[in-house]
Formats: sequence, structure tokens, C-alpha cells
Amino acid sequence: MFTGSSSEFCKKQSPAADCTWQQTDRQLSVSPHPHSETGEISGREAGCQAERSGLSGGEKRAVRRREAGEKRERSGREAGCQAERSGLSGGEKRAVARLSAPAMRGEERVSPLKNFLAGGVGGACLLLAGHPLDTIKVRLQTQPKASCTQYVLYTGTYDCFRKTISKEGVLGLYKGMGAPLAGVAPMMAISFFGFGLGKQLQQRDAGTPLTHTQLFLSGCLAGVFTTVIVAPGERIKCLLQVQASSGQSKYAGPLDCAIQLYREQGLRSVYRGTVLTLIRDVPSTGLYFLTYEYLKHFLTPEGQSVSQLSTPNILLAGGVAGILNWMIALPPDVLKSNFQTAADGKYAGLVDVLRTLLREEGPSGLYKGFNAVFLRAFPANAACFLGFEVAVKGLNWIAPGW
Repeated sequence: MFTGSSSEFCKKQSPAADCTWQQTDRQLSVSPHPHSETGEISGREAGCQAERSGLSGGEKRAVRRREAGEKRERSGREAGCQAERSGLSGGEKRAVARLSAPAMRGEERVSPLKNFLAGGVGGACLLLAGHPLDTIKVRLQTQPKASCTQYVLYTGTYDCFRKTISKEGVLGLYKGMGAPLAGVAPMMAISFFGFGLGKQLQQRDAGTPLTHTQLFLSGCLAGVFTTVIVAPGERIKCLLQVQASSGQSKYAGPLDCAIQLYREQGLRSVYRGTVLTLIRDVPSTGLYFLTYEYLKHFLTPEGQSVSQLSTPNILLAGGVAGILNWMIALPPDVLKSNFQTAADGKYAGLVDVLRTLLREEGPSGLYKGFNAVFLRAFPANAACFLGFEVAVKGLNWIAPGW
């Protein structure tokens, strides 16, 4: 590196025009400290301009020609790079943009403790936003089939909502929420843990992105993990929701319901419907996480990290993921609700539940509660992912060293 004055720097060059070439080469070699280098180069440029004032007219024209040639060469290189980039796909362009902004690459690593706490916040948001419509869904799914001499209890989603409010008040929409709320923090923690473990097991190289199939399988693993907590919670929730609509008072609350179920038939009764819960949750959770991950990256602006995704885009990605999740989860969910709330001995097994439902109500019976489910899916899951993302950012601010 030349450390002399700007005048000596230019005088060392034998032809006067060589000063420009040395200066250009120096500008192309950018150091890790751009501000100090910019000041140094600007000082040398000022010195060279002062020296050029003493050149003859021919020498000045020679210097300008060399500068113009160098400028055309740089412009050609930049145009070539732009032409190559124009043929890239949208995802490839975003990848190039992220590589050009190292400080913005990748998502922040979150500790298991932060995952657990943020997952609890996300699950609580999901329940608060979605439980009223979940209550309506279960009551529509489990209402008895109308006979020739009696009308159906509820004619639809709005009718169920109106009758529930008139008979039980607003709190009637939140019947049975205690059981899932008590298990929401470990459930969401295990869900995100299972998804992260699935990705880690399939990703040999940290720099290689996972395929869509691998993301789907990671989500399926999360569905398997959460069934241990979800199955008994769903059983208790459905019994309390149906009990409230029928006017009976067999169970005083979630804890009393769990105790009575255990006393009657042990853990087998508490975990009744586990296989149907697996059939519902494994593929739907796989699609759930796949959709959210895909939309997060798709909606992330170029040059930014997915951790910087805006609130409207988080809500959109979470809401769409929730809708697609329930599109394949609804039929097994109907079967599960009927099986878990039926009297002992009514069904011989899972196949018998399906056969009985198809015989009595036809294929449309598998989509009972369709309107309530899809009205609930978008806001509930949008709130879930927004709560999770906000909680993670808050924890990173409060305790960055966790």
C-alpha cells in the first residue's frame, strides 16, 4: 500500500496518465473498512486532480480516453451480470439478493426454552381466536340426526351461534376451553420441536435448503409428537361441549371429566380416539408447516430475512396454512368427534364409525361443520403464528443470551 502524499503518489508514475490506472486499481480493491478507504481514495483523487492541472492538452486527452475506456469496461461487466440475473427465477433472484446482504441472511436461531414459551403464546392466541367457532363446529358435528317427527337442533353455523348465545351467553362459546388451554404450551412446544427435529434429521448440510417433501415429512413428525397431548385434551373438550348443548351436567369441568374417565376405564378411556387423532393430525400438520414455510419465503422481500417478515404477511401465511390444514383434516375430525362423544359400545371400531356415518348421512356427513371450520381456520392460525413470531422477538429482546 502506498502511504505517501497524493502529490508523491502521482509523481511516482512515469507517464502522467498512469496515475489514473493506479487510482482505479486502488478503488477496485475495497478494504473491510469502507469509510476510511473512501476518505483515503478521495484524498488521492484530489491530489491527482491538482497534478493534472499542470498537464498539456494532449496528455489530458489521453488520460480522459483511458478513463472512458475503463468506464465502458466496467459498464459492460455490470450489463453482463444484469443479463445473467434476468434469466433467474424469482427464488434464485431472492437467493442472490440474500447472498449479497450477508447481515440479513438466515433466520435467528431460537433456543428450546424460547420455542416452548413462544409456542405457548401462539397456542393461547389460537385458542382465544378460534375456540368459539370450534364449539359451534363440534355441536354441529355431533347433533343427532333429525327423525320424521322432529327437527334438527341446529340448521347451520349461524343458527348454532345464535342459540348458544341466547341460552348460555358469550361464555357458552368458550365451554371446554380449559383442557386444551392447559396443554397448549407443551403441545405447541412439542410441535415446533418435532418440526425442527425433523428438519435437522434430514438436513445433512446446514447450507442446503430442504425440499418440499422434507418439510412435509418434518411436519408429519410434529403431528405424531403432539398427539400424546392432543388426544386426551380433544376427548375432554368434545365431551364438555356436547354436554353443554344437551343440557346434561355429568362433568363439573375438565379435571372432573378426566378423573371420571380414568375411573371408568383407565387411560384407555382418556385416550379414546387416539388413532383417529393421528390420522387427522399427521398429514394435516405436514401440510400446515410446509405451507407456512413456503409462504414465508415467498412473501419475504428481496434482500431481507424471513425473520423480518411484516405482520400482514405473517397473518396471511398463517391463515392460508390453517385453511389448507383443515381441508384434509376435516373428515377424520368428524369421525373423531363422533367416536369420542359416543356412548360406550355404540361403535365396534373406527371402520364402524365411518360406515355408520355414511349410511345415515351420506358423504356430506364427513364435512359437517364445514362453514364453522373454515371461518375459524384463517383467524385462529393467523393469530397463532403472529403470537409465536412476536413472542420470539420479545424474548430475543428481553433475554438475547438464552
